Amino acid sequence: MAKKIFPPEDISQNIKRVYNCLLLSKLPVYDCSKCSADDMLAKISNFPGLIFIFEDGEEIKVDETKADRIVFVGYSQDVHIRIRQYVYDIERNATLKRQIGAAMLQRDGYDAGTLDLWWHYRDKNRLRNTAYMKIEEEYVKKVLTYIQGHLHFMPVRMDDVANLESFARKMLATFSWGNFKPSEKWLGNTSPWWQVRDSGLWAMRTHHSKTIMEESDFVLLEKLIKDME
Repeated sequence: MAKKIFPPEDISQNIKRVYNCLLLSKLPVYDCSKCSADDMLAKISNFPGLIFIFEDGEEIKVDETKADRIVFVGYSQDVHIRIRQYVYDIERNATLKRQIGAAMLQRDGYDAGTLDLWWHYRDKNRLRNTAYMKIEEEYVKKVLTYIQGHLHFMPVRMDDVANLESFARKMLATFSWGNFKPSEKWLGNTSPWWQVRDSGLWAMRTHHSKTIMEESDFVLLEKLIKDME
């Protein structure tokens, strides 16, 4: 069987379809830039699902609608706990937080060794490096401030937890092929990884993956949203 080829115009239409599906829904978007993180988290229920993450200031136009751009799609068996980790947790066990911190460190001129210790948060060597640990403490705070001030979250319930990760990755791969590119001021433009800079997403492994959304995936997303409305 010949490999399926997806022309750029088809990809862009598919991405618009995802945006329209989300933006035309009645699902809440959670944002702690205008309230405390505690107040925001108090509104988020505990359920398994996807987490669409939009970035303030990264405006795009979908047909006639202006919207903040999707910069990441997370997933969790408990979206409340995961979003709490994004906005509160000082651990860097979320790819999103390590990506944002790496872009900040690169922007501010830190060397490859510092970036490596930041990324490999399980490396015990970092705990013995006093100079590095001071940097880490500073940038963990900067990352949390950035997330609380720039990102907002739309969780979509998906009870099929076995397929959460693969579904999120399909969407990220689809977005990476599109022409909805970041603004010149986007922090990710200083990322040490070209995949982040090229795609405008806080993700690397899904960049230009051939495993992208198909019709059945759009139907599923539409059903998940309808079930929550």
